Amino acid sequence: MYVLAIDPGSEYSGVAYYNVTEHTVIWADDTRNGLLSAMICSWDDGLYSGHDSIMAIEQLENQGQFVGRTTFDTGEWIGRFRQAWEMGGRESYRISRRDVKTVMCGGNTFTDPNTGAQKTVNDTIVSRAVRNRFPATGGGKRPEVGTKAQPGPLYGIKGSHQYSAIAIALTWVDIHNRKAGG
Repeated sequence: MYVLAIDPGSEYSGVAYYNVTEHTVIWADDTRNGLLSAMICSWDDGLYSGHDSIMAIEQLENQGQFVGRTTFDTGEWIGRFRQAWEMGGRESYRISRRDVKTVMCGGNTFTDPNTGAQKTVNDTIVSRAVRNRFPATGGGKRPEVGTKAQPGPLYGIKGSHQYSAIAIALTWVDIHNRKAGG
């Protein structure tokens, strides 16, 4: 089982392809939305034919704030990605940012151990939670990422959007396993 996970944006999206069985990230990238849409449309024609894959994509949700054009553009891309994926007879799932924060970090807020203050979970905390889910088998200060000489399982992952896409995949797996009783 594989998860194509997407952290959607208005022009570029963070994307990760995750192997659930082997708990490995096959690849992750920040991809231009037009290219990602074309890739999704031709998913079964290429490298990924025969893979049992689902899509997990972060959904927009009301946060009580004013939104601009880029938010609406992102919403359009979410619909395009899901439609292209589902036209191939595959399942897609929407994952809220709140679900990601709850599954990966235990909630939307945390108590800072240094100050005792309540803080909101941000992308840095989510990225750290993703790294904590992978074995520390590489070299360097962050062995789950590793170095060029001693790469870890997350070697080559760059930026919060790629980590967010991986977090979306891991969240889908946890929610799916919980629903399945496993």
